[in-house]
Amino acid sequence: MDIFQILLYSTFYVGIISVFVAEFYIPQLLKYGKTWEASNNFWYSLTCPKSNFGHFYLLSSIFSIYNLLWIRSLLTLSVFIHSVRRLYECYCVTKWGQSKIHLSHYLVGIWFYTTLNLGIMLYHGETQYSLISVILFIMSSLDQATNHDYLSKLKKYSQPSYGLFKYICSAHYFDELLIYTSFMLMDKGSRMLLIHCILWILVNLGTSSFETGNWYQEKFGYRSRWYLIPYVF
Repeated sequence: MDIFQILLYSTFYVGIISVFVAEFYIPQLLKYGKTWEASNNFWYSLTCPKSNFGHFYLLSSIFSIYNLLWIRSLLTLSVFIHSVRRLYECYCVTKWGQSKIHLSHYLVGIWFYTTLNLGIMLYHGETQYSLISVILFIMSSLDQATNHDYLSKLKKYSQPSYGLFKYICSAHYFDELLIYTSFMLMDKGSRMLLIHCILWILVNLGTSSFETGNWYQEKFGYRSRWYLIPYVF
């Protein structure tokens, strides 16, 4: 492992530790959308529209096109498809309204998708043509697209109950976890990078799912049984 790999992977641990610190000491930084609470605090007021999520996928689409041109593999093709689909959903499916995210959340998103694509470019290896990874990618992508379409048509701040939402508070986040698991199975060289991506998703989206589930419980008096992963969390 070279020094750049060590530095690259260390950013994930800094991010994970930061999420835990924020959860216990400055939870407002982790809230967005339905869980966001207005504040007069200057640092908490550093926000941007939640619709800026689209910037993450625009950036990832550009990077993944470059990777796909130079590294023709199952992984680069799948990351490209995922990035373009999410870019389309951000601008053509999701209804953002006036939702806000903290600026730190936005910067973290830019970091994640830059690191993902840069890591694939630098450390890609032998493609693993696994039928399991392809099926997992297709099924979880289709389910996530269906869930995002369903959420876009759902009455604002109501509790979803379609499909996996009956059992998981944030079924679309569970799909994201499965998508990155499929990526991890596709390429030997990028496997360690993608394991770190999965760890980040578990912590980051796990925290968001926990906040969302608790909001449902407080608002409606009930929530889906699991926050993110059935029978685990």
